[in-house]
Amino acid sequence: MAVKEFKRYERKYLITKEQVDMLLERIGDRIVPDSYCKDNNKYHIYNIYFDTENNDIIRHSCEKPYFKEKLRFRAYNNFYETGNAFLEIKRKIGKMVIKRRIDIGIEALNNFIFNGIKPKCKDMQKVNEFAYYLSLYNLKPAVYIAYDRIAYNLIEDPQVRITFDTNIRTRRDRLSFNSGTDGEVLLNENYAVLEIKFPFSTPFWLSKELSSLGIFPHGYSKYGEEYKLTFNKRLLRESV
Repeated sequence: MAVKEFKRYERKYLITKEQVDMLLERIGDRIVPDSYCKDNNKYHIYNIYFDTENNDIIRHSCEKPYFKEKLRFRAYNNFYETGNAFLEIKRKIGKMVIKRRIDIGIEALNNFIFNGIKPKCKDMQKVNEFAYYLSLYNLKPAVYIAYDRIAYNLIEDPQVRITFDTNIRTRRDRLSFNSGTDGEVLLNENYAVLEIKFPFSTPFWLSKELSSLGIFPHGYSKYGEEYKLTFNKRLLRESV
């Protein structure tokens, strides 16, 4: 059964593919692939983020406030076989991350977003929460972001999760999972976004391994970076 609520800390790093290989070589005997990584292979994540017409949500997020939140529609590998996906709010309070989600299909999502018809769900509290958030800011689909992920759990503490994201693609048109998985490449192919997710703290031995490889925290928001890229392009066009 899919977990519908998360509360944890996340630490991000921007690292080279060489650092990925070296880190996995050092910690390989202390990690196992998570349930999505079948046969130790990467899997795919697809997102559609919601925002206002003026991008108020991501602009606020880029200011690095103490509290911020984003609404997104997220699907995984099996979406094109099952149609299963999630609508979720990701909130960050200080350094703590809280995610709340519900299962929802595309037809139900479109009825919810564009027609105000609430989906049938066992957890109507979350549905009402999402409905309030959508109406409060008049949110609409804003950007598509997809990427490949390899994920691991620590053997000694499965609540500690390590993920590597690559091949990040974005687009601001064709905002549907039924419109292909292509997009503009956001991150150089020689780099990856490393995330370590944990309930309390990163194990000391893991922090030591990261430090020895010159891997230090580096905030990286995929949506934030996409917005900066789009905004800079707009400024460039207007200056010509």
